[in-house]
Amino acid sequence: MPRTLVNKTQYRYFRFNDFVRGELKRRHQNLNALADYLNMSRSSLSLRLLGEVEWTFKEFLNTLEYFGIDITEIYI
Repeated sequence: MPRTLVNKTQYRYFRFNDFVRGELKRRHQNLNALADYLNMSRSSLSLRLLGEVEWTFKEFLNTLEYFGIDITEIYI
């Protein structure tokens, strides 16, 4: 999802992967917690964050849910 724009408070992310990394850092959380929530391995999540594997729409929605963000805050 290279053209995704996420506007959350004062943060602006132009790619979903950057958004995920930024939110994890801002919330002082690690990849393991998100990977567990998404029911995938940490390495599978890392491949998505590196852009090697595309996010499924379900993973996209579940990630937003994990961060407590409504889909209406996402601009594509």
